[in-house]
Amino acid sequence: MDKPIGVLILHGVGMQKRNYSERIKQGVVRELQKQGCDSDQVVFQEVLYTCIFDDQQQVRSDYLINTSARYQFFTRFVR
Repeated sequence: MDKPIGVLILHGVGMQKRNYSERIKQGVVRELQKQGCDSDQVVFQEVLYTCIFDDQQQVRSDYLINTSARYQFFTRFVR
């Protein structure tokens, strides 16, 4: 490779911890080496953005738990 390649790794839904992308990086490097490519030319950057949504997720989680408890309470009387 003439120029370095950048790989940005974004996590999906849910709580993630730092270095969540290590297995992905290792897999990409392994595949590049199988192909005879210089994996040192690939630069990885992990993005961890869960902290932005932590407060909102806690509020949503509390709401779901509370509404679920109410639902279970009322369904006892309907049955």
